[in-house]
Amino acid sequence: MLSEAKNFRVVPSPGYSFFSGKSYPGYEQPGILFDYGMKTIGFARGIDEAEAAHILNKIKGKNFLRDFSNF
Repeated sequence: MLSEAKNFRVVPSPGYSFFSGKSYPGYEQPGILFDYGMKTIGFARGIDEAEAAHILNKIKGKNFLRDFSNF
């Protein structure tokens, strides 16, 4: 259920480009994360931090989600 999805947040950019575009353990590409039960779900990987913030602001403005506690 969507009502169980909480703590939507932007994955911050690491600030360096050594790993850019590659996937390594412990390295997260910018995108959006949220908590669902005991899991953390990520999506929109590969978009930059500003795009992720813009998407979350649009979603928040439409009142689709209630919990933006870390956004």
